[in-house]
Amino acid sequence: MKTRGVEAELKILEQAGKIGVPVAKFALYEGARVVADRIKAAAGGLPYKPETVAQIQNAVGIAKFKDTLDGTGTSISFDGYFAESHFPIPYFVREIERGTALIRKRPFLKKAVSKSEAEAKAAMDAAGTAKLEELTSKNGG
Repeated sequence: MKTRGVEAELKILEQAGKIGVPVAKFALYEGARVVADRIKAAAGGLPYKPETVAQIQNAVGIAKFKDTLDGTGTSISFDGYFAESHFPIPYFVREIERGTALIRKRPFLKKAVSKSEAEAKAAMDAAGTAKLEELTSKNGG
């Protein structure tokens, strides 16, 4: 059996495997950044004191990447405590989103995420393409 030409294809696949993960992570981060920015903007419209809203906006963050059997993923979450009351910001955001007996529900997260979906996909596509071109030109491919 002759394997003429297969070596070149194997080299291309090996190269793609080396640069594919960094490109995917870069693109995923850019998409997550778009969603996080949209969440921060949506939090700006909440009917609370400006200091409270600013602390909620500053608590938005993108988690570290996790590699699983299904691929690489990340999440956007809230972290920290309010300065004046030391109440956990994630709990307060959950109460705003879902509502309680005392707080009317204001689902700003769900709306922000759904509105940012197309924009995040476009940002991921553009970032992934740019990073792939950068890495392939750097590696002579």
